Amino acid sequence: MNIELVAAAEFAKSEARNYLSYGIIFGILIAMAFYGFFLFVSLKYRSYLYFILYTVSVGLWLFYVQGFAKVLFGQMPGFDQAMLWFWAGMFITWGTIFTISFLELQKTSRFLFYILAAALGKATQHAALVEMSLSFSCPAFQRTRHFMLQSESASISKPRACA
Repeated sequence: MNIELVAAAEFAKSEARNYLSYGIIFGILIAMAFYGFFLFVSLKYRSYLYFILYTVSVGLWLFYVQGFAKVLFGQMPGFDQAMLWFWAGMFITWGTIFTISFLELQKTSRFLFYILAAALGKATQHAALVEMSLSFSCPAFQRTRHFMLQSESASISKPRACA
């Protein structure tokens, strides 16, 4: 593991460039979602709705992967990890459904349709198993789920990360 010391000004410039690049990426994803929405409204083709859901899921997954959710919502390690897996599952799901719908695989290529449907089922099964293993093995996730169900007036200690 390399550790490098940099001056505060250089670090600030580097962070500003990183935030600018993520701002551009999120801006492109938002523009793609709006473009898909206008296509959906004008053409009334259901595939574009799946495209919008895919684009939003990718954006939210990236939002959680890069840690921007922690800035907005605070430290909730179990919940952050669960949402990371949830949005990963969502963008795989909506991407697969978009592909099947847009290419009309059920009509044009039954073989590819069955392969993608099987992959979608396996991805859904894997996501469910990961969620269940998190909820049973990670006390932080259990407390976070408990915290989400409680009213804001309840005082619950902050969850810790799982080992």
